[in-house]
Amino acid sequence: PECNVFEKGQSEAVFTYEFFLGDDRCFNAKSIVFELEVLVKDIDAGEEFFLPPNVITPNGDHRNDFFALEEIDFDGHKIIDTGLPIDNCQGEFRGIVIFNRWGKELFSSNSRDFRWFADNVSSGVYFYSLRYSNRLYTGTITVRF
Repeated sequence: PECNVFEKGQSEAVFTYEFFLGDDRCFNAKSIVFELEVLVKDIDAGEEFFLPPNVITPNGDHRNDFFALEEIDFDGHKIIDTGLPIDNCQGEFRGIVIFNRWGKELFSSNSRDFRWFADNVSSGVYFYSLRYSNRLYTGTITVRF
C-alpha cells in the first residue's frame, strides 16, 4: 500500500474486509459471510540502530578515508553497517550538510550515497546535519591525518 493509507502521524492501520462465500449447487444452498482484519504497518526505519562513525583518517591507506553512511565492504567482507535510517512514510532522507567550527558549509549532498573525503581541511572536529522530512540528526566528525 501507499503511504496515504495511514492517518497523518500514524504508522499503522487496520483494514476490515468482508467476504461472502456461497454454494447454491446443492438442494440445501449454503452461504457464509466472514470478516478478515489486516494490520498494515509502515516500514521500520531502523533509527535505534543508527550509529554513524565519528572519526575519519583521509591519509590514503584506504581505511576510513571518507565519511559515508553506507554499508562498507572491504575485500568482499561486510565490515561496517552504518546505514542511514531507511525512508518510510514517516520520514524521507533530504540531505546532509557538513560545517566547520565557525559554521562555514564545507560539503552538502542530497544523495543517500554521499561520500565526504575531507578535501582541503585540516585535522579537527567538524559538524554534520542530516535532514529527514520529519527529523534532524546532528553530530560531529573528527578528521585525523
